[in-house]
Amino acid sequence: MGFTTPLALFGLFLAAAPFVAHFTKRSNLIEAALPTIALVRKAKAAHRKKFNLVDLLLLIARVLVITTCVVGAAEPYVVTRLAYGDGHPLSLALVLDDSMSMLQQHEGATALTNAAARAEEVIQSLPQHSEVTVIAAGVPARVLSRRSTELLPLTEMVRSIASLETTGRGTELPEALHLARRELAASKLSRRRTLVLSDFAGTDWTTADWNDLDRVDLERFGAEGTVFNASVYPTKIPIHPGEDGSLQINFEVRTSGANRGEFPVGLYEENEKRVETNVVVEDGIGQGTFSLSSFKSSEPKLSLRLEIEDALGVDNRHDLLIRHVEPPRILLVSGDPSASGLQDEIGFLKLALQSGESERSTVSLRSIDQGRLSTRDIAQADVIVMANCVVPPEALAREIRQRVQRGAGLLIGAGHQTHAQALNHAFGPILPARVRPPIGVRLDSWQPQKSARPPLFVGLKIEKHPYLKLSPKGLEAVRIHRTMGLEPHPQRGRVAASFVDDSAALVVGPAGKGQVALLSLTLDSDWSDLPLRPGYVPLMLKLISWLSPRAMQQTPSYASGAPVQLALERGAEHVQVTTPGGQIHHVTKDHVTEDHAFTASHASATFTETVAPGTYLVHSRSHESEPSSHSFLVVPPTAESALTSHALPERSPQDADATSDKNAQIPLESNVFALAGFLLIAEGLLRLRRPF
Repeated sequence: MGFTTPLALFGLFLAAAPFVAHFTKRSNLIEAALPTIALVRKAKAAHRKKFNLVDLLLLIARVLVITTCVVGAAEPYVVTRLAYGDGHPLSLALVLDDSMSMLQQHEGATALTNAAARAEEVIQSLPQHSEVTVIAAGVPARVLSRRSTELLPLTEMVRSIASLETTGRGTELPEALHLARRELAASKLSRRRTLVLSDFAGTDWTTADWNDLDRVDLERFGAEGTVFNASVYPTKIPIHPGEDGSLQINFEVRTSGANRGEFPVGLYEENEKRVETNVVVEDGIGQGTFSLSSFKSSEPKLSLRLEIEDALGVDNRHDLLIRHVEPPRILLVSGDPSASGLQDEIGFLKLALQSGESERSTVSLRSIDQGRLSTRDIAQADVIVMANCVVPPEALAREIRQRVQRGAGLLIGAGHQTHAQALNHAFGPILPARVRPPIGVRLDSWQPQKSARPPLFVGLKIEKHPYLKLSPKGLEAVRIHRTMGLEPHPQRGRVAASFVDDSAALVVGPAGKGQVALLSLTLDSDWSDLPLRPGYVPLMLKLISWLSPRAMQQTPSYASGAPVQLALERGAEHVQVTTPGGQIHHVTKDHVTEDHAFTASHASATFTETVAPGTYLVHSRSHESEPSSHSFLVVPPTAESALTSHALPERSPQDADATSDKNAQIPLESNVFALAGFLLIAEGLLRLRRPF
């Protein structure tokens, strides 16, 4: 303990004043014997001791009041060792990295455990009236606790983060710093700091902009430099059929801290090892292939496992979900066939689908002239494309309607043979829009000497759709000369693409268990130059894939921490999701929504507890259908496996000194003066009890 103004302690001599006043007052009293006093002397004798005690307490209280006031004026303080800060109240934004790389082992514990312990130490060392906000830097960056002066609950929150055993989150430190900036901006305290606890792996943070933050302090956890770690991931196209009918699985082994070596990898089905191999790594990467001809189930759950010990164990396993999905059977019906390939109504579409087979699962294409269309052709098709077709006879039209309502897809392209009234009559119950007669440029006003026919519209706009994710790239300069009018159905029709005047170009909608799409343009270059534009191929591939019932059965994968939209049966009421660690989460009925504009047979729900990488099982049941189940994958980012810590930006000596342990003076004058106030109150109460 010390004093900032020790000379003020000479004022302690004033504490003698109450003694002098007390005894001087007693000595000046003149005693006189009065008869009346003698009569009551015996009655008052019992109270004398009590009054003497009150006098003594008054003396002590007055001495202590003077003493505490003098000590307070000397500005006392105590010297303590602080874990962070300078002992003054401050507003602190605590940024804690909870990404996958923070699970690396270092000095007998994970970097995340050490960082959380440091965060708890910092919170407990802050003086009274300080406020803290806790921000997690794992994807997505999020505020775990807004600014609060209640520090005890914050320490409990940090401890829960330290107990995290597995995570596949990436790092989103720039967004976390943005959240820290926003939280500190609302603080009323003049002292503001940001403390970042991270391994700073995978990114060169020297290029980050730290200048617009209030005093940023950086602390690294985990080993510095490059740490040995290996990971296994499937390649971009991981699965394809082999020539002998087997299934080949391609994968990569990536390393940091060891550019070459031989690493054992096993392929497991459930928990049984099916096959193993050694992968030779050169320059930090090596590739391998597994081949299997049989599985235990029709939808096997496989996992690639790297059988070594390294700094990070989470990325030594990568799950795979295999589904034996037959290629969708696409029936292309041409209303105006031609011997020349691209002159045919379906020529451009056929070429687009064939060019996309290397980027997606193969498709089964079959072309047919409309005059040869039969009920057998319709029954065997998963997607029916009608290009510039006249309305088929009622029997075939009925077969098409029934096939679509059982789950097939239907795409109708416009053309000079398309009769609006007949089309509405034949397919009205399943069409997402009412068809209107074509409109276009008047040929009598077109002057051939000006080379090209003037366009009716230029460019296509892609409208937002919850499931059909089309890209506008390559469609901005499409020249349209003629279109078929489309009036979307108010309940089941949804515009997926439009013209510049906001009229519908592509309308989609459900029909029973199937989907129907109406295109107001021809599928060839007769009414527009759409087939000649770079956006035509991806547009057709997306559209046909979405129309195909089999395309919706592919198992998706999601980034760790990202919300997952669960596809459920309509009317689903009881939904539960089992995580890779075996935890069961129940999705309540309030979270299940139905989009009738998209489909009449499916619902959706949002699931957000996707921290752990691996396979998630979804079970649902409803009153309208049998219980169903499906799976989805959560995968970690490959960048988190590269445990290379980069140099941190240089800081000023003042910033560097803030994060180190140091001695600090904690002022006590406010506490001492508060004690003096309580003593004054006690002295006043004692005087009230003393008779005059």
